[in-house]
Amino acid sequence: MSLRCFVAMAFGQEDTDQLYKFIIKPVLDSLEVRPVRVDKLNYNSNIDMKILDEIKKCDIAFVDLTYARPSVYFEAGFAERNVPVIYSARDDHLKQDPDDEEGNEVVHFDLKMRNLLLWKKQSDGKYKNQLNKRMRVTIAPILRDKEKNKKNKAQKDNFYSRSLNARIEQLVKISSATLKLNRFNCEDLQKLRAKWLKVGFENRAYFQDAGNFALQQYTRLNLIDPGTLGTKLSKNNLTTISVHIRSGFTKRNMDNFSKYFLVRPIYNIRSPSIRGNFKGIVDHIFFVSFRKVPDERIMNALFEFEKLKKKRTFHLKSFTHIPLEETKHTKEMYLTDPGTKKGGYVALEKKKYVIKRF
Repeated sequence: MSLRCFVAMAFGQEDTDQLYKFIIKPVLDSLEVRPVRVDKLNYNSNIDMKILDEIKKCDIAFVDLTYARPSVYFEAGFAERNVPVIYSARDDHLKQDPDDEEGNEVVHFDLKMRNLLLWKKQSDGKYKNQLNKRMRVTIAPILRDKEKNKKNKAQKDNFYSRSLNARIEQLVKISSATLKLNRFNCEDLQKLRAKWLKVGFENRAYFQDAGNFALQQYTRLNLIDPGTLGTKLSKNNLTTISVHIRSGFTKRNMDNFSKYFLVRPIYNIRSPSIRGNFKGIVDHIFFVSFRKVPDERIMNALFEFEKLKKKRTFHLKSFTHIPLEETKHTKEMYLTDPGTKKGGYVALEKKKYVIKRF
């Protein structure tokens, strides 16, 4: 995998030209890194814009500060904003030469503190080994990231080459596997729907449970999306995660979700897998869409929620009433200070308030 290295140095000087020819370029070639010199490029645009454009395209920059060319400092400063920079200089440029009365060729003080690679002559073997090692260390994480991005792109291309149903099916499997890995009890929402269709309306006992009744109602209205439902009981707290997957969430989809799912969830708090004594319930709802869903559409439908700053995450607003008729011994529940360390559910029980932190 070839990388690009922008080379900034005082070209046109005999010693630096020899340094590039016998050390810098051979080292870059040995590591399969392509050197980019603006003086070797053909272009018809403004030279400053060309330099900036080439630096942006590169993965790393090599800067030799010998002779203190202003253009080299300019290129180094811009490169610092975009890519890793390796600095070099001739060793006698750290102190002012008697012949250089103005000190114009001395490495500027703010760069003397950098980990400079120093060379004495154009065939400095020690310098060549140091440059080779520095280059290897610097490009190693870049190569890893490029390889990772390459694999991610291949996976993404493979994913989007599939049919919509195949993509949804894969996401259902991934969400289920992720929840199981975190010790959640998982159910496929479509399989829950199929289970209801198999049971039918005749079995009234099945629908005495609120979760099953909600499932039956939502199936009749064709509201069950492909997805996963996960539940976990720990530390007197019931956590549920529902993942809903669609090609896109329309206004009607979001309105139906607000009207039905938030009022009566489809999970069964009396099921054997989550039965127990718990004082708080925390629901996490994930909408997975292949098309962008405007925040405004979500906010209009879920008007009891508010968006967290700089995130596409929504919390119930403070003191929002949460209907939980099925919670044992609990009549009403409210949310206080969402998204803060003091946040929690306040459950109004028979004799006292119980605050569950999360």
